[in-house]
Amino acid sequence: VRFIDYGDGDHVVADRGWNAERRAGGDAKATWEASNPNVLSVQQSKTILETKVTKRSFEQPSSSTFGSSEFARLALVPLGGTLTTIPQILAQRTQQRWRWADDDTPSSSSSSQE
Repeated sequence: VRFIDYGDGDHVVADRGWNAERRAGGDAKATWEASNPNVLSVQQSKTILETKVTKRSFEQPSSSTFGSSEFARLALVPLGGTLTTIPQILAQRTQQRWRWADDDTPSSSSSSQE
């Protein structure tokens, strides 16, 4: 997991594009911008997966951990089809627990997805 500076000098955000490419491996190409963090598109050889976070929450950080939860709409679109190809629409909820590293950045997590 990689984090980048949000741009204000005080906050970091998960680099969703970089992280998604590493998880997918191979020929995956992600499109994501920190200025619009709720939308992520990942294109692979035969599909495009668009993830749009519709709800996000964080718990108040403690000195050692904090948690987050996201609910997202996933649209899976097969490539090479016709213009009438209907995407498969799914929902995903991700809950994560983060621990702080020595340099005050989130370092490790445990997560569950439904």
